[in-house]
Amino acid sequence: MRRRLLAGAALLLAGNAAFTAWASGAAGPRIGVVVSDAWFDVAGFNPAAYELAIVRAGGAAVRIRPEDSLDGLSGLVLIGGGDVDPAEFALLREAERRNLPVLAICRGAQALATAYGGALGPAGRRHGVSIRSLWAHDVRCEPGTRAGGVFGSEAFRASSTHATAIADAGPRLRVSASSDDGGIEAVELPGERFVLGLQWHPEWEGREEPFVALVDAARP
Repeated sequence: MRRRLLAGAALLLAGNAAFTAWASGAAGPRIGVVVSDAWFDVAGFNPAAYELAIVRAGGAAVRIRPEDSLDGLSGLVLIGGGDVDPAEFALLREAERRNLPVLAICRGAQALATAYGGALGPAGRRHGVSIRSLWAHDVRCEPGTRAGGVFGSEAFRASSTHATAIADAGPRLRVSASSDDGGIEAVELPGERFVLGLQWHPEWEGREEPFVALVDAARP
């Protein structure tokens, strides 16, 4: 049994290595996917859906750590996962200095809000980490926002599962989408640079729009 488990793990890791090589070798703008040292990131299970969405949107996905350089990259994706890593704040400051577009999802959106002076709080009852929260609420984007331009003005169901949430967007970001119970579901930086944080998981739902928008913004 142990031998079969080890063989299965080796096969998964080999498949992940092949997928990573394919994603990073695709044509199009090189988009950094920020990963942690958690096992689900190291094994590639967590970043894979984001990388696939980037490639399908016309970009090339490159895994990076928060302490890595942004040289050679044209955009950045902060993915979901564990707790917010303060090391990402410096990465976001460097992305701003280089005028790179940023898409931040779930925990990544919380990191974005915190880095820009916002604050986090507990998630509402229908947003906690459970199966029943996966399709528990509607999201509606504010008119005239970047989120509204990406997703439209009609309400839609979202996969939003998180223990903490953005309680305050801070002085620089604006709230651009909310859930039907008033929770903050998207924040963005006003202005020309593409900086968008989404509390839900479009990569789980096959919603390619935000990845297409990011890749388009990353093109020269």
